[in-house]
Amino acid sequence: MMDQLASTVASRSLARERAARKEAESLLEKKSRELYDINLILNQRQLNAHRQESESRYRTLVELMPDAIWIHSGGKIVFMNPAAQRLFGASAPEQLLGTEALARIPEDFRAQMAQGIFGNLAAAQKQPRRALRVARLDGSLVDVEFFGCAIRFNDAASVMNVAHDITERRLHEMAIEHQATHDLLTGLPNRALFLDRLTHAIRRAERHGDRLAVMFIDLDKFKNINDTLGHASGDNLLRMVAAHLKQCVRASDTVARLGGDEFVLLLDEPLGETMPATIAACVAQRLGEPVMLGGQEHVVTGSIAHQSFPQTGRTRRGAAAPRRHRDVPRQGKRARQLPVLHAGDAEPARRPRRARAGPAPRLAAQRVRAALPAAGEPAQRQDRRHGSAAALAVARTGTGPAAAVHPGGRGEQPD
Repeated sequence: MMDQLASTVASRSLARERAARKEAESLLEKKSRELYDINLILNQRQLNAHRQESESRYRTLVELMPDAIWIHSGGKIVFMNPAAQRLFGASAPEQLLGTEALARIPEDFRAQMAQGIFGNLAAAQKQPRRALRVARLDGSLVDVEFFGCAIRFNDAASVMNVAHDITERRLHEMAIEHQATHDLLTGLPNRALFLDRLTHAIRRAERHGDRLAVMFIDLDKFKNINDTLGHASGDNLLRMVAAHLKQCVRASDTVARLGGDEFVLLLDEPLGETMPATIAACVAQRLGEPVMLGGQEHVVTGSIAHQSFPQTGRTRRGAAAPRRHRDVPRQGKRARQLPVLHAGDAEPARRPRRARAGPAPRLAAQRVRAALPAAGEPAQRQDRRHGSAAALAVARTGTGPAAAVHPGGRGEQPD
């Protein structure tokens, strides 16, 4: 009896212990789940805080970036930073948000961009940096360095565009290029640019059968002006001569300064029979106008030589046969007659009595003809001494009677 009672008590105690253990395990599991949920919530909040902090940091970085950044999705602009707003000349983001991204690309490049990163997201990952121009809201164009890449924005496939304004850099490059190809004193094309234009003009004339002419102007007694009135007066005179020459030519012509007191005109197409003489007469009249230098009135004289291309089918050796020169009509009482040297001329017509004498009659004509290839010769002929496209770069053509003119009518000897 006692053994049975003890067994019953032990069984009940064991059952209560099992129930208590099970209840404790259930409570522990419940609490663990609660703690897990709490930790999950805390981690999520922490992640959200980190994400918000990262997004805020990224947005601040993008907004403070000096480069323009804008994102387009489905061809529409969906985001832009303040730099992009300034780049495109928008007073508010709403002026650009929702508009076509291709509208910011010049029409000449729209088809190319539509087939590139604007239409192919895979191509956006391989897009290199490139220089192009983007269109502002007012229609003006801005030079930028541009690249794009594919991203996801608002869970949509998009393209982020980055553009760096290089307007100032382009202006510096253009200024450096201008200084390399133009005379700093007069602003005229220099010898290098003139030779380049002459080479292209000769090739074009050969291809199309057109005519062109080269006219040299050499001022007399320029060294005396520098020595007596100072270099400032000499510089002013050169600037005035450059302005006069530009007023005598057409928009298609080139006025260049070879150096010192030597100027040259490239008379390009269309070139009529009388156009060189007309321009020479204008140059003679302009040079004959009195100028103020050092507080005194001076009359500048100069020499002009002219050569046409092609040389009317003659070879260089056969060009020695003399032809009559055409004289420019008198331009006022102080003007002199100007013999214009045509292709094939070796000696000018008899000069006015007061025109100055010079070296051998054929010297200037030979120097001028050496500047242009004769008929049947290639335009790429190189000068042996200088390697230039033409010998005109070193020719002083105002030293002989082939093309002498004294607009002031004084007939001085050359300097």
